[in-house]
Amino acid sequence: MQLLNDCPPNFRRMFQPKRLVDVAPSEAIGAATRFPGDWTLKPWRRPEGTEYINVPDNWETLPFPDRLQLAREIGARIDPGLETAAQVAEADSIISKYLADTLHPDAKANST
Repeated sequence: MQLLNDCPPNFRRMFQPKRLVDVAPSEAIGAATRFPGDWTLKPWRRPEGTEYINVPDNWETLPFPDRLQLAREIGARIDPGLETAAQVAEADSIISKYLADTLHPDAKANST
């Protein structure tokens, strides 16, 4: 897992809903300026109680064991062992919900 505060020297961390990357400061600022809905200089707000996990763009095509591991990294309690269709479906649901509940850092909180 890539920690939020371990950016290498002379780089700037930038964030997308699925991941964070370290790039040259000018690239980070340029991308955040040109694409503010996609790239930000602040972490996206993850669902409460979860870590900031990088989710590959192609996560849905990952092999079953990798999808199960990704769901476990997010915080799912899926028993290790045999990969059943039910476990994979549960993992996919957890990953999808994690991404759906991720909010832009400048988004207003729900007032419900």
